[in-house]
Amino acid sequence: MIFYDFFLMTQRRTDTYRTPSPELSTHLLTGYFVLLAGSVVLSFYPLLTYFFAQDDFTLMAGAVRNGSRAVLDFFSQTPGHFRPLTKAVYFGVMYETFGLNAPVYHAVSVLVHFINSILFYLLLTRCRVSSCASLVATTLFALSVGFFNVIAWAACIQQLLGQCFMLAALITGTDYVRKGSRAGLWISLAAYVLALGSMEQTFAVPLIVLVFVLFNVGGWAERPAWGDALRKLSPHLGLMAAYLLFIGVYKGVPQDGPYVFTVGTNVIKNVITYLTWTVHFWTQLPKFMNAGVDGFSGAHVFLAALLIYHLAMGRVGPVLFGLVYFLAAIFPALFLTNHTFYLHTYIPVFGILYLIAVLADDVLSARVFRSHAAKYGFLILVLAVVTTLSSVMVRKNEKLTLNETGGYKQSFVLRRAEIARNVYDSIVEWKSPDEKIEKVYMVYGFEGGRDESVWHNENVKAATGMGRLVNLVYNRPDMPVMFFDLEDMLDKSEIKITDVYFYDDVGNCRRLMMRGENDAGDSF
Repeated sequence: MIFYDFFLMTQRRTDTYRTPSPELSTHLLTGYFVLLAGSVVLSFYPLLTYFFAQDDFTLMAGAVRNGSRAVLDFFSQTPGHFRPLTKAVYFGVMYETFGLNAPVYHAVSVLVHFINSILFYLLLTRCRVSSCASLVATTLFALSVGFFNVIAWAACIQQLLGQCFMLAALITGTDYVRKGSRAGLWISLAAYVLALGSMEQTFAVPLIVLVFVLFNVGGWAERPAWGDALRKLSPHLGLMAAYLLFIGVYKGVPQDGPYVFTVGTNVIKNVITYLTWTVHFWTQLPKFMNAGVDGFSGAHVFLAALLIYHLAMGRVGPVLFGLVYFLAAIFPALFLTNHTFYLHTYIPVFGILYLIAVLADDVLSARVFRSHAAKYGFLILVLAVVTTLSSVMVRKNEKLTLNETGGYKQSFVLRRAEIARNVYDSIVEWKSPDEKIEKVYMVYGFEGGRDESVWHNENVKAATGMGRLVNLVYNRPDMPVMFFDLEDMLDKSEIKITDVYFYDDVGNCRRLMMRGENDAGDSF
């Protein structure tokens, strides 16, 4: 109780943290979002032209092969992700409708990202941030190059839809706590269920709403009582408890593999890394996407200054809300050691951008920005500068290559998308018309050192989703696809009716038809 009274006292100071300023009209808001939509397309357009890569084929093939069982498999007692909506339903529907038409998937990703930008803005305004300052933070979110792979990689629909449903659940959840409408309850619960089925990082929705109420982030004249908020959110909290028991006890957390959970110094390092990455709006992506932050950077200075400034202004409540939001949404990713990616910041970034929006509100409260014309002119200037910076950095990252391997893309997503496109085009051209093909052998002929050849070969194998691309091209989801290199021994006595492809470092293939061990085709 003492703790709660302390924050009530600090909140009284934050109730006057800015001078109210005129809000932008509906017409001006609509016009700005139209411009922002154009900026999003302009900045990320180069990424829409690439093919699928690795996980995309695995998810499509799994949805096609298993059908409705692909969803039920997520309810099995097996440690791992629980994403039935984004790993099964989405790819099943999209593949049945559009096949391997990659631009459609990328267009959907961009569309969902833009919808998320609108929801981002709506939640910021519910956090008592002015419309103009909310648009500044929304622009940084919509055009952040830190989300390069989220846009470029179809499999990242998991982050995109997870963010979409989480923001919807938070917006409707805060409205429900304040107004208590029955419709708001069911809408917020439905959005929360969809969020939980999309991405684990969305689990903390009811906790974030409670913190929102505790610190009166919405600036309500009549703040809901803490007990009343708990009562109203009891369905959400019950759902969260059931979800955590299901994941943590029934399924269990991974004990091995790339997603193994580790509790140690990796947690602290990941907190620092992800906090830093939230403000990498125009980053040049590192060679290895899972490289943690080493040393001191300008991002650390900015974040420290941002927190110190708000605390000096007496904004304990807003600072804690922003940090709790960030930590709650990044929590499931903190225990990973092998998969520390920029894309994990897509959902928790709201917590940091909220604090930036409050700072922007202070700037825009200056006398020079009193008129709508001044505010809108400032926003257009911000949009022009951010769009220019983002467009330049997206294209720079897109064209960036690995020095030691010549023209190979530094972005593993784009590199493997190009390789997968070469494999796809080659197999479509060369594949056997014989529907009785029982398996496909992919044979890699390498030159140079063994270590280098292994790197190239793994790129091709990973790019195809370990052969799932071949399954999709042949429309045979259960057909064995086996990878070899020229040093491996092929037992021809086991070959019945088989297509054999020789492929190079970038996935270009040429088929050698095999018809059993007496086949008269070209020799190895």
